[in-house]
Amino acid sequence: MKNKYSYVLNSIFKIIVILLLPNSINAQFGSPFVIDSANNTLVNTINIVDLDNDNQKDILVSNLYDSVYWYKNNGLLFNRMSAISNTVKRPYFVDCADVDGNGLQDVLVSYDDVYAGLKLFKNFGGNTWQQIIINDSIDAFVVRSYLVDLDNDSDLDIISCQDLEVAIYEQSAGTFSGMIKVADSSEFYNLVVHDFNGDGFVDFSVHSAAGFRLFINNHNLTFSPQTFTTALYLTLESCDIDNDGDFDLFYPDSAVSFNLITLKNDGSGGFSNFQSVMYHAGNNQNPPLKFLTLDNDTFPDALYIPLVNRGLYYKSNDGVGGLNFSHFIDSVYRYTFVNGGDLDGDNDNDLVWFANEPFGIKRVGYTLNNSGNTDYNELSSQEFYFYPNPVSNNILNIKYFSPTSSGGVFEIVDAIGKTVFKYTLPLYSSNHQITLPQLQNGVYNAMLTYEGAKICRKLAIVDN
Repeated sequence: MKNKYSYVLNSIFKIIVILLLPNSINAQFGSPFVIDSANNTLVNTINIVDLDNDNQKDILVSNLYDSVYWYKNNGLLFNRMSAISNTVKRPYFVDCADVDGNGLQDVLVSYDDVYAGLKLFKNFGGNTWQQIIINDSIDAFVVRSYLVDLDNDSDLDIISCQDLEVAIYEQSAGTFSGMIKVADSSEFYNLVVHDFNGDGFVDFSVHSAAGFRLFINNHNLTFSPQTFTTALYLTLESCDIDNDGDFDLFYPDSAVSFNLITLKNDGSGGFSNFQSVMYHAGNNQNPPLKFLTLDNDTFPDALYIPLVNRGLYYKSNDGVGGLNFSHFIDSVYRYTFVNGGDLDGDNDNDLVWFANEPFGIKRVGYTLNNSGNTDYNELSSQEFYFYPNPVSNNILNIKYFSPTSSGGVFEIVDAIGKTVFKYTLPLYSSNHQITLPQLQNGVYNAMLTYEGAKICRKLAIVDN
């Protein structure tokens, strides 16, 4: 009886989601698509990275309690692979880079067990991983750790924010040194790394008990600090928000709750307050907030999940680094974490997310971004959109708001430009439900044409 009731409840929920889709999804983005709802506890990191060198970005996640694992991308069909590790207790932050130069992305995990620690998992292909313990006896919490070249010797070192110190582990001939403290005598709450002063060496910025601080690399594995403010914070992020070639900083505004201040970099490590913007994403060390391009320009936008309703939103960049306009993406689920990357190879950033509601079901999934389709854009996104996307049962719903008395022609075109489906839409504004032919799994161009105007969007076919 339990299985029967679960099936009925799940079916009712799917019907509700389908009924709500037209009103709860930004037309730029596809429908949220669940890839796993059975194997997750509490996902707290998501990385989008090609782990098997097949030119398709995979999804790497960590569960807070015990595991790091990944989903292999096979044309938007994601297969959960055997775990990279089931023995890392409380993984908290994950960074990826090719440490040994074999062309494959390795995985660095910061974790918080009885003793906190760092483990590096070397990638040898074929889902074969070698665990290397960097440090398994750190007394306090490890917040973030990154793989970066700190001494400009062309190999990757490790820098780690370890609560009681910031430490580095220098790589030499494939071996990492013991812990070298580069900042201590305080408590450290978060860390970002970039070349902030443009001298070619990686610097770092931290939140600490001594304040929000910038440490400039002295070119000899020592760092000189300067203090922005003595207030205590947790959230700390960095990106080049105005595309001027240097990295800016984002930290909480103590005067306005749930706001972040943008500190603009002048290129030489001098920073000035640019604006304060509300995200309502919480003040924590790994917030549901990412800076990445989501529309058709080249400027980073801010993807975030506000605490008030747990929907997906983004703030668009005005071209000078201002993040003033919020755009709703969807509220089909209650999301807790999100990141972005190009899953379908169309040169825009799709969304990968974790949600734990409704009905307490913990889901990992993705949402396709259609902003990469710039070939045909005379029709606005509000005049033409379709759902669900991806399509998994050959049924596609189309909303078409014809601004003239002419009908439209809907086509699906494959990767080599061949039309595999064609349908004439009736006149005027209407909803259409179309049964598609049995198409191969993959990503297609869905095109609407009317009176010479065209719009093209990505359409994914899965599980056929």
